[in-house]
Amino acid sequence: FADTQLAAAAEAIGAGQTGPAAVGIRAAEEAVDQAQHLQDTVSAHADDLAANEREAAALIGEIDTEIAAAVALPDPDGRIAAVVASTRQRVEAAKAHLGVTGKRPLTALESLQQADREIDALLDGIRDAQEKQRKAAQSLSHLIVQAQAQVRAAEEYITSRRGAVGADARTRLAEAG
Repeated sequence: FADTQLAAAAEAIGAGQTGPAAVGIRAAEEAVDQAQHLQDTVSAHADDLAANEREAAALIGEIDTEIAAAVALPDPDGRIAAVVASTRQRVEAAKAHLGVTGKRPLTALESLQQADREIDALLDGIRDAQEKQRKAAQSLSHLIVQAQAQVRAAEEYITSRRGAVGADARTRLAEAG
């Protein structure tokens, strides 16, 4: 289009028609600007797609690590296996979208992000449960130590006041110890 407009402008200048020549030159300039804008847009999209591919590849590595961690956990109710299977399926679908033909890196990245959220939620839930269990065990341990200290204190009291403490209290203490 720009070449056609420039040729028409050259003819108009040759014929002494400066008005139509100026319009043709301006139209050619706008066509060149639009072509440059389109080229910049295509380049920006290419950069975005390449960035999506790199991010997807990194996310596949992260998800593979999380899958390995999940598989190593006990799974009495099959919940982990179901999430791992779903995650693996999404990773394989994403890899297909990153293949040589029909590349769709944005679709692959979205699928991988969903898979990552699912396995992260599973692992976070398991880690939270393990942390709660650890804290409960620690709390129980402290309570046992406190109870043992109270029993020892009662034994010492009864031992030091043997005549003043009845047989019933001594029997209960022996049962508690």
